[in-house]
Amino acid sequence: MSFDSQEISNASGRPIFFYEFYWGQSRWFYNSSDRNLQLDGISDEYVAAPITNDTFTFGGQEQEDFKIDMQADLPVPALFRGTPPSEPVRVVVLRKHADDLETTVFFAGRVNNVKRDDEGKATLFCSAGRSGRGGLRLTWSRTCPHMLYDSQCKVDREAFAVQTTITALSGNSFTIAAEANADITYFNGGIIAWDADGNGTLEQRTIERGISTTEFLIFGRSDGLSVGQAITLYPGCNRRPETCNDKFNNMANYGGIAQMPGESPYGVNLF
Repeated sequence: MSFDSQEISNASGRPIFFYEFYWGQSRWFYNSSDRNLQLDGISDEYVAAPITNDTFTFGGQEQEDFKIDMQADLPVPALFRGTPPSEPVRVVVLRKHADDLETTVFFAGRVNNVKRDDEGKATLFCSAGRSGRGGLRLTWSRTCPHMLYDSQCKVDREAFAVQTTITALSGNSFTIAAEANADITYFNGGIIAWDADGNGTLEQRTIERGISTTEFLIFGRSDGLSVGQAITLYPGCNRRPETCNDKFNNMANYGGIAQMPGESPYGVNLF
């Protein structure tokens, strides 16, 4: 019997959902049956787990919402304890019927948030397609509108990377082993990055400012970091032309218009 025939059957259908979660180099596979299963052509085993999902909810902004319920102590909900991961958590849900070879993609998207209840259950709120993409943001301005290290800025951040280790943590601050730069403002607006799972999955936070040449504040909390941990620091940029030139030697890609007049011609009577 074909997949479509079992889908519309009143008694023959025995649907099973297969859930794939991807976070950087980490991956977790589950299925909704009572035993571990494998799919043809996929080497990973889908672990049996108490996991369910609802149908799609279409929002007013052309967004498809999708919810998955699972145990709160599984790895995916744990990623959203404290500060959410900076690397997107992607999810693919497959559907097939028992003893049938045909498998279809039921949902593909990303996990946006997690809500836990008092009974040990977590609800994953997911969105499909292109959710999370930024909109148009380039404007005419004296300061540079590019995002530091992006494809328009074109600065190679690895050329400015500083490898170090953490010696102390407190709330939203961290202290490094030795001075990375004599300028206390050098890393303001920069990035702290580290291997979050031992497999190369990159986690990163924005550095708010330097308290000293060895202590820094970050946006968010320091959860995920630990004393003795290896980290990488990347300097920040205040988006001014002199910083672009002197700090990064990147004026060829500067996106601001430093010579822009201070008064708009549209608000002046020219005649």
